[in-house]
Amino acid sequence: MNNKRESIENENEGIKSKKRNKNSNQNTNTIIDIVMFLVMLAIFCVEGELHESLGYMMGGLTIVHIALHWRQFKVMYCRLIPEVRYQRLAALFTAILVIAILTMPLYMNVGDSGMGDHGRDGDFGPTGRYHSEGKHH
Repeated sequence: MNNKRESIENENEGIKSKKRNKNSNQNTNTIIDIVMFLVMLAIFCVEGELHESLGYMMGGLTIVHIALHWRQFKVMYCRLIPEVRYQRLAALFTAILVIAILTMPLYMNVGDSGMGDHGRDGDFGPTGRYHSEGKHH
C-alpha cells in the first residue's frame, strides 16, 4: 500500500514539474516575442552601427525563437510537405538561401556610406523616392 501511495505521489510531482516547466517556457517565449517586436520597431528608427547591432540581435533572437519551437516547427514542416523527397529538396533550398544571406557581406560592394553602389543620395535621392537614371527632380 505504501509503495503504491509513493508511486502516485511521485507521479503527481512529475506532472506538477512538467506544468511548471511549460509555464516557464511560455513566459520565456512571451518575453522573447516582446523583445523581438521592440527590436524590429527600433531597427526602422535608427541608422548606422546601432541599426546593424539591432539586426544581429534580431537574428540571434530569431534563432532562439526557432530553437524553442523546434518540435512544432518539425511537425508543421512535415504536414506542409508530406513527401520525404520534397522535404529534403526544400531543406536543401533553405540551407542554400540561408548560406547566401549569411555570406552576403563577403560579396556585396558596400563603401564608406554603407549604401552599396547607390551612395548617400543615389537612385533613391534624399526624398526616398526612386529617380530614373539617378537624377534628382
